[in-house]
Amino acid sequence: MHGEVEIHGAGFRADVAGGWQPSALISRAGGAARPLYFVTVVSPTLITAQPQAETPPGTYDLTVTNPEGCAAILPAGLVVR
Repeated sequence: MHGEVEIHGAGFRADVAGGWQPSALISRAGGAARPLYFVTVVSPTLITAQPQAETPPGTYDLTVTNPEGCAAILPAGLVVR
């Protein structure tokens, strides 16, 4: 099982009125995107999330999408051990 990860950046926000949190996906060449679970906005510069337990070790591109659809991709942004 993989533990909680911290994702540092800028402009993270939740839609408090609508109850929406950002989404976070990890992917690598030749593989399907995998969602991160329990994505929570801690502050505008920090979110926490948890990889799926069955996620194989490796380096993944990280995509974070705010509730309004604005997304950012960090190539090789998450290493699962």
